[in-house]
Amino acid sequence: MDMKCGVAIELDLLKEFARDPSLFDVNVVVALVFDEEGSSQGMLSVLPFLVQLAEREELRYIGAVNTEPTDAGLPGAPGPGYFLSTMGKALVMVYVVGEEAHGGSYYRGLSAALVQDFINLELEAHPELRDSFANSVTIPPFVLYCECRRKESYSITIPHMSMAYYNVFTVSRSPSDVLKMFKEAASKGAKKALEYLVASYEAMKNFGYTGAAKKYDEVCILSYEELRRQASRNYPGDFEIAEREMISNLKSPDKDLREQGINLAEWMIPWRDQQGPAVIVGFLPPFMPHRSSYGRSEAEVHFRRAVESTVSYAETTFGRDLQECPAFGGLCDLSYIGCQVNEGERQVLENNIPGWGMLYSLPFESMGRLNMPIINLGPLGRGAHTWVERLERDYALRELPQLLRHFVRSLAVQSGGD
Repeated sequence: MDMKCGVAIELDLLKEFARDPSLFDVNVVVALVFDEEGSSQGMLSVLPFLVQLAEREELRYIGAVNTEPTDAGLPGAPGPGYFLSTMGKALVMVYVVGEEAHGGSYYRGLSAALVQDFINLELEAHPELRDSFANSVTIPPFVLYCECRRKESYSITIPHMSMAYYNVFTVSRSPSDVLKMFKEAASKGAKKALEYLVASYEAMKNFGYTGAAKKYDEVCILSYEELRRQASRNYPGDFEIAEREMISNLKSPDKDLREQGINLAEWMIPWRDQQGPAVIVGFLPPFMPHRSSYGRSEAEVHFRRAVESTVSYAETTFGRDLQECPAFGGLCDLSYIGCQVNEGERQVLENNIPGWGMLYSLPFESMGRLNMPIINLGPLGRGAHTWVERLERDYALRELPQLLRHFVRSLAVQSGGD
């Protein structure tokens, strides 16, 4: 059900349309792409093609239909539904720089792992950090990956570098909102870590511990943009040339894209202004904007009428109550159909992703030129990505093909068939 069924239905409709071009009275493009759950390279690659196709054939795109299963976007949904918006996704890096010390002199250093833990407690699964819009609410941030850095083999030295990156779903927050939220959490967590360390040391002295401790007044909180600016100012040479060479050395199809960005940030860390403990907050690939069809443009009015017609058709033909669902709650390539990220927010994103334009970028221009209403209308099933993944067969194979056919026909009529 995720998502061979949707692909099969799309291809079957395309075959039917090829036999009878009067079926829909509009042009239909089927774009099957890969890597949706990685970095969406398939979708990002097809966007320029779709723009060029429209220009060459003098086409006007009137809507985009995706066929992800309902359960992928709303796990546990009691019945099939449709989505007119999709959540965005940001991947946020929190890199902690502590201070090395031998384990026997623990309090003379600062464990990056300890600071990372306190920061995580300010972020992971905190309900107040949810995002919400209309009838959609996201789950709070959560860690996707966490590790101590630069400690490739066993030693008694406390870890002085630690990194975690977080999944952050959005339905209204901008990149600057997310960055601010994480910098504030990093500041609170680091402060609590230092307070905890002082309290621990005082308690140990009461137990008879006689070792020395180093006092830390604060942990510097930097965005990646601020780190890069400081590194460019302090680097002993031509920073731009050195950065390009570093990126060239990092680029490899065999190396994880996130690791490439992390390595670039690590290369800059020694050249920051203050050499004490620090936390660097930035973004890593991929970035997926939240996207909705809740506007009031003429195209969206026509689109909404086609949706309403399809809902009515489902009820009268199949007795099916087709419900509108909140924003699609998983990764969805519809994020890139159109662009609802303004110029200022694009700049925030570009300035805070390591290696933007060389390691990773988004085709904002193509996204903007493909600005059209979106819908996800797919099969119903259970157990996605498990050995018991299965379809609700009757809906998927008997009803859904007719609903998709009806929707495209209705959209053609509402949009004037041109």
